[in-house]
Amino acid sequence: CYSFIGDWMFKFIKTIGESVGAKIRGGRKKKKRDCAENDDDEKQREKKRPKREDISPAVTPAAVQPPKSREKREGGDSSKKKKKRSQYKLSRSPLANLRGRPAILCTCISSRSYKKALGEAWDLFDDAIDELYPRKEPKDLAAAAKLPQRFIAHDIDCDAVLYFTFNEHNIDVVRIVRHILLNYSQRSQLLARMIPLSTVCYASKDDVIDALGPLLIGLEGKSYAIDMKRRNNDIFPRDEAIQAIALCVPKRSYRVDLDKPDSTICVHIFKSLAGISVVPGFYDLFDLNLSKIKKNDGNPRSASSSS
Repeated sequence: CYSFIGDWMFKFIKTIGESVGAKIRGGRKKKKRDCAENDDDEKQREKKRPKREDISPAVTPAAVQPPKSREKREGGDSSKKKKKRSQYKLSRSPLANLRGRPAILCTCISSRSYKKALGEAWDLFDDAIDELYPRKEPKDLAAAAKLPQRFIAHDIDCDAVLYFTFNEHNIDVVRIVRHILLNYSQRSQLLARMIPLSTVCYASKDDVIDALGPLLIGLEGKSYAIDMKRRNNDIFPRDEAIQAIALCVPKRSYRVDLDKPDSTICVHIFKSLAGISVVPGFYDLFDLNLSKIKKNDGNPRSASSSS
């Protein structure tokens, strides 16, 4: 009995082993056949595929095509655009070197648009100065390129503030600002206000009073007001300075009018500098606000109120 069971178990295990071995051998043969078929297919595709040097530009895949140049992507001459961007340069001279030079202070709508506003103001000043103060341009391009720049943009490290000084002392910054407000306001997109500074001195009450004396000749009409702003300076005595400026104006000839003054004494304090100017028609020019006068189609306030 035991010998019969042993023979039966031996035959059963042998049969299972043979069937498993046959399956393993069959799987290996199938895998080899699949690999061989894949190799044959790859060789056939390689024969049908054209060589790289034989590919014509018309049938070149997008991945093989060379990238477009910067000039074609931007739709123009990249060298000209680089040159245009590079001309808007900021000077980083010390603030003490800016004293005694006529200037224009511009405020931006947003600090994020500082660089674009710089180019906008640069173009406006360039056109206004050429129109109001034309100079003879040499015919030679090389000589024209050597002409000194008529104004300089400075980095005074004030948020959303542009500062331009003018190299020619015969330039009237009040006239330039008035010309831009009345004629070029529609071109402005990023500038908020444009304040002329006929003279710039140290930010102290005594220096402001001394610098104001020669400018009082520009007072027009019979009424005046004082517009004083401070930026990055909390030490300057604002109220005391306003009282001292009011004492300098002859009371017999001029009266104070805060609503519609004929002339406005503008004093802007920024850091250690003080800019001063006398602006006739300050109220009519919407307090030198470009966006407001732009909404009025470049017309002064008096024209809209009279109509």
